[in-house]
Amino acid sequence: MIMTSKKKAYELCNKFYEGSVFIEGHLEEKERAKERALICVDEMLKSTFVKNNTFNYWSEVKQEINKL
Repeated sequence: MIMTSKKKAYELCNKFYEGSVFIEGHLEEKERAKERALICVDEMLKSTFVKNNTFNYWSEVKQEINKL
């Protein structure tokens, strides 16, 4: 079962988040985590192995990351 694009966006950003939400710089780290996740998704979109249905999925994930 594939995860929704919104859940995947949260999962990726959480994987790239470093630190604690309780320390100063939380918002800056959140933005860095989003940038890292977007790099990952962009690489997926550039991949020659991505088929049309997964291309649409990863495009939706990218949109969801940008909304965070």
